[in-house]
Amino acid sequence: MTSRSVPAAALASLLNQVARRMHSQAHTLDLFPAQWAALRYMAKMPPAQRTSSDLARFQGQEHGSVARTVRTLIDKGYLKPAGPAGRGRATALEVTEAGHVLLSQDPLLKVESVFSQFDDGERETIARFLEATIRNLQGEGPK
Repeated sequence: MTSRSVPAAALASLLNQVARRMHSQAHTLDLFPAQWAALRYMAKMPPAQRTSSDLARFQGQEHGSVARTVRTLIDKGYLKPAGPAGRGRATALEVTEAGHVLLSQDPLLKVESVFSQFDDGERETIARFLEATIRNLQGEGPK
């Protein structure tokens, strides 16, 4: 890879284009970003942590909005209740077969494929950039 100077504004524009295209492709599959995030979470977490309350804590969001997202995914047939979660009234959730089929078309997989083409050092640099960007957007500033 050749070294070249790329203005920060150009990188920000490219990142914006990536985000917009990912959201556009995700929406064509009939899910909003919050629904994708919830479905991905449920597919990756151990059964004891597959509740709407755990998802709300993980995302740092209010339980009510997350519960609506989960209800929508159940209504669409991508999640289903899987019985008590073992604490209080929490209900464990499970990704359905239709949910797994949808996840196999996840636009995030295309991004993962691109990242896999970079070596460990390059991925470390990308990770530092993304983490710093997230902190900055959350108002914590760069570190």
